[in-house]
Amino acid sequence: MSKNEFIKRKLKQYISEFDELDEKETEQANYFVLTTALHHINEMGDLISRTNQVNESFLEQIEELKSDVEFYQSFIQENNLGKRYQFYCKQKGVI
Repeated sequence: MSKNEFIKRKLKQYISEFDELDEKETEQANYFVLTTALHHINEMGDLISRTNQVNESFLEQIEELKSDVEFYQSFIQENNLGKRYQFYCKQKGVI
C-alpha cells in the first residue's frame, strides 16, 4: 500500500467515524491530520524552492541570450551587413 493510499484510507476512516470517536481517538485524528498537513506543506515549500532555482537559472540564460542577440544585431548594423545577412539567412533557411 502506498503512502498516499494509507493517508486517504485513514482520513476516510476518521471522517466516517467522526461522531463516534472518543477523546483519545479525536486527539489522534487531529494529530494525524496536522502532521500530514505539515508534511505536505514542507513538500510544497521544497517544490517552490526548486522551482525558484530553476526559474532563476532560466532568467540568467535569457539575459545571456539577449546579450548575444544585441551583440550580433549591433555587429550586423556596424558592418552594414543587413542586406547580405538577410540574403545569407534566406539561403540557409533561417528566415
